[in-house]
Amino acid sequence: LIGLPVWAPALIEVRKDISLALLFFFFTIANQVMAYQDMAMLGARSPQFIFWRNVACNMPTSLLLISLNSIMQVETVVVYAFMLPNVFVLIYTSCISLPKAIPGYKIMGDFDLTVIRNIWRYGFNNHLGNILWSLPACILPILAVSLDSLESAGVFAIAWNITNATYIIPRTVSTAFFAQLSRTESSRWHSLTAASLIIMILGIPGVLILWTISPWLLGIFGKAYVDTPLLRTMLLSFVPFSINQLLFSLLRVSRQVRWIVIFSACYAVTVIVTVITLGTAGIRGIGTGWLIGNILSIFPGFIAVV
Repeated sequence: LIGLPVWAPALIEVRKDISLALLFFFFTIANQVMAYQDMAMLGARSPQFIFWRNVACNMPTSLLLISLNSIMQVETVVVYAFMLPNVFVLIYTSCISLPKAIPGYKIMGDFDLTVIRNIWRYGFNNHLGNILWSLPACILPILAVSLDSLESAGVFAIAWNITNATYIIPRTVSTAFFAQLSRTESSRWHSLTAASLIIMILGIPGVLILWTISPWLLGIFGKAYVDTPLLRTMLLSFVPFSINQLLFSLLRVSRQVRWIVIFSACYAVTVIVTVITLGTAGIRGIGTGWLIGNILSIFPGFIAVV
């Protein structure tokens, strides 16, 4: 929020509206906390929670876009429709879902210094790795605004959100992969192979369907949003993104904290530099940069794992 005049001046209106700024602040925290709630529910052997949590975070957005459009400015509607469901899901999960799944759970639990001393190094480095790992995806829409126009960034946002829908599969499977190996002594490479097959069996058909119907799908949002080459380029990133996601989970379960941070930093730098370099050509260059950056990141990932 403080740096908007530097990296995204076109979004300065968000900072001027105190309600939007506060909502963005709490939404950002909510998303981080929900990631840890997913881990906790997986540890409690409730993987179906993640599916329904994703539904609850994403489905209401369309309904809110329709219902709020007549009473608010369109820019405000988009922000509220996207962020409010996440905040409400966080509150519901904290107050109802987690207490049911985990006996003795309290929203404001007690601090056990013995536990903290045992896990702080791994926890800190793992958290730092998560921040670095998610950095490219977080700043990609901002780069679209900065390197192109607001109108083009809107076109990019549609393609980016559709592509992100396919990423739910590798993110969920790799999280389950991490939770499984954390609980059992099963072979890491056997589990990695199984997780890879699950991702490809579930993901490739969906990517192919989206590839085929992409002109029609983008046309739903309006003719101005039909950029089929951009969407198809970004859909191609499903495979390299999935490979990197699994390599990252494998490093986490191996508790190699130094290599977690090194690989995450390599991934962030590689993708961001590639996107900025190719982004001078506009949003299609940003899409190509995202694809190539994910492909190039596989190599330091394999080196770190080996």
